[in-house]
Amino acid sequence: MALGMTARLPGRDIMRKLLKAHSHPERGFGIIHIAGTNGKGSTAFYLSKLMEACGHKVGLYTSPHLIRLTERIRVDGRQISEEDFTRLARRFLKDEDATASDVLLLTALYYFKEQSCDLIIIETGLGGRLDSTNALTDEDMGGAPILTVITKIGYDHTLFLGDTLEKIASEKAGIIKPHTKVVISDNQPSVVDVMAKRCRNENVFWTMPADDEGLINEIKEKLPDAALTYQLGNIAAAAAGVRLLGESVALDVLNKSCFPGRFQIVRENPLLIVDGAHNPDGASALCRSVTAAFCGRRFDCIIGIVRDKDAKGIVDAMLPVIKSATVVETGSAKRRTDSAGLITLLNDRNVPCEKRDSVKEALEALAGRDVLVFGSLYLAGEAISLL
Repeated sequence: MALGMTARLPGRDIMRKLLKAHSHPERGFGIIHIAGTNGKGSTAFYLSKLMEACGHKVGLYTSPHLIRLTERIRVDGRQISEEDFTRLARRFLKDEDATASDVLLLTALYYFKEQSCDLIIIETGLGGRLDSTNALTDEDMGGAPILTVITKIGYDHTLFLGDTLEKIASEKAGIIKPHTKVVISDNQPSVVDVMAKRCRNENVFWTMPADDEGLINEIKEKLPDAALTYQLGNIAAAAAGVRLLGESVALDVLNKSCFPGRFQIVRENPLLIVDGAHNPDGASALCRSVTAAFCGRRFDCIIGIVRDKDAKGIVDAMLPVIKSATVVETGSAKRRTDSAGLITLLNDRNVPCEKRDSVKEALEALAGRDVLVFGSLYLAGEAISLL
């Protein structure tokens, strides 16, 4: 089943109408709501693993997907089947106001209801305040989330969310509601100020796991490999959230847990790492992680960046770990990689560079070398599907 994924400013008001029209499928769950620029998918994934270990039946809704739409909807780690996805999604296709993202969210809610989930973890799509998912936790809908998590805030989707970190943070903070508890990941002081002000206005308790030295040390001790990477902050946010809810679980359950397409080590000898970093902050985090985990090793990189992203910012952030670059076009027709522009950008930085027609061809050309794939979740999905 195919659905058009046309980007738009998400419709909280539209989702409110749809939830009412479909007998409020959002009700009856404990809801954990997550927003941020980077790390929200990984944080949602780690939260789901920890809450499953606490004995909850957990529904997980994330976006975007890497290969199949069904990746977005999981119960206790298992993707919805294509048969169940099609069966449930069809009932919403007749709704004239519903976009593809609305159909996916409604499908997820009905599936979670069928599967008798007691807890659902919902990742925002774009922003927060106006995002479709934010309708779920309105007072007259599903009610306040039991937990709200704000991950790293950076520059992305600035056309919709604003051109300063403070404006973007304000949009993300829109998911903070009265009667919730809030975890705020490590962020710039101006971003934390925006979040803290929102929390004070809503009279809610909030915490920053980066300030919890005991928690950070525990993660470093029990999950040393993950602690070397940007996942340290995401795991800390997840663990802090679980503890804020009064649950207790050993962090060891996260050993070998990896959210696909996020610092995913596909092969160890020679190394092949796939990461969907697609904005400068994500690329900076990836570069720091690669440097820390692999002692400054440099990589032959496969790079594909869609044309509405900050290619210069991404490339400049990754330069310390790039030995050579193979450019591959990725993304939908309107957003397809500007390969000529990307090659010029790389050549201007004295990076040996060539273009290949496909990820498969690029991987074959780099056989036997340490390879790092980055620049787009589309590209990450293509690479993982091949491997």
